[in-house]
Amino acid sequence: MDLKNCSRCGQLFTPITSRNKICRDCQQEEEEDFRKVKEYIYDNFQPTLVETSEETGVSVKRIKKFIREGRLIEMDLSDFKVECKRCEADIVEGDYCKECRNELSEGLKSQSKKKQSEEPQEPKEQEIKQKGRMYTDRRKWRDK
Repeated sequence: MDLKNCSRCGQLFTPITSRNKICRDCQQEEEEDFRKVKEYIYDNFQPTLVETSEETGVSVKRIKKFIREGRLIEMDLSDFKVECKRCEADIVEGDYCKECRNELSEGLKSQSKKKQSEEPQEPKEQEIKQKGRMYTDRRKWRDK
């Protein structure tokens, strides 16, 4: 049973999954903040990010976190944008814009292909004979 310190309040807690970084009390507080923001946006026609923060008492940072998580994407919010972590372009959800996601994805694919080509291949039969050694799995011999 693993114990972690809550990244928000410092309290010890047992995480349900490895992704849990905050305790149950802080999760409930965050859900209450989300409910406030969602209701305020629903009741007021296209409020600004700063206005929403001031009226609900929820920090701009936390509202941006909700946007990055994609929790406010279903609502038509023209002023609610966050910056791409790579190129700082305005985006409406996630951490990266579409162009940066594609570039990062292509980079990962090429790195994966490069790594696979660098992995040592199994020695050929001729190479084994030249070394004069033969390696076997001893467990096979013991079972007989």
